Amino acid sequence: MRSIRPVGLLAGFLFTLFVAVACDASNDNAPTGQTATPAPTVTASVVASVTAETGGGSSAPGSPGGAPGAPPASPTSKPAGPDTSVSSTPGPSVTATAVPISETPVAEAGRTLVLAPIESVQVVSTKSMPPQYSLIVGSGLPSGCAKYAGATVEYRGAQIIVKVYNSMPAAPTPCTAIYGYTTHSVPLGALTPGVAYRIQVNDRALDLVAQ
Repeated sequence: MRSIRPVGLLAGFLFTLFVAVACDASNDNAPTGQTATPAPTVTASVVASVTAETGGGSSAPGSPGGAPGAPPASPTSKPAGPDTSVSSTPGPSVTATAVPISETPVAEAGRTLVLAPIESVQVVSTKSMPPQYSLIVGSGLPSGCAKYAGATVEYRGAQIIVKVYNSMPAAPTPCTAIYGYTTHSVPLGALTPGVAYRIQVNDRALDLVAQ
């Protein structure tokens, strides 16, 4: 019996040591009771910006164009350059009253006036001060019966209306079918310097800025 007691004591000591080690291991694997706080997430809004220097655009959210969570780039603005707008300065004005400076031609007996077809119009001026302007008008004679009858000039503000006439037989008359041409000078007189005129010659029109 004396030899069995030390063996029993040794077995009890080993059992106690095993239980202690097992309990320590189980305590290490058990949850500690502290909850891990997840890292806060940052929502980044991407602002699209285009600059005049690059001409490019911004990347879409989540694209490789920028790192997630990075602060949006501020749009760059170019410094304002000098004001290059042109202020409108009122130019010379003319009276809008219709003023005829020539009378309507009078047709011969048995003839009637018709507007002549206009072939060419040229503006000429003298070197005097103030310059005197004239029109060199080339008009057509549609038949052998057509005759140049004259021209009228009328001012309507900055519009100059010129009417060039032919005379034709009033009664039906056999005429040759030969188309002729004639050139005449139509005086306009002095014009207001700096005014942009619109000259209408029958169905032809041209612009002129008086000097």
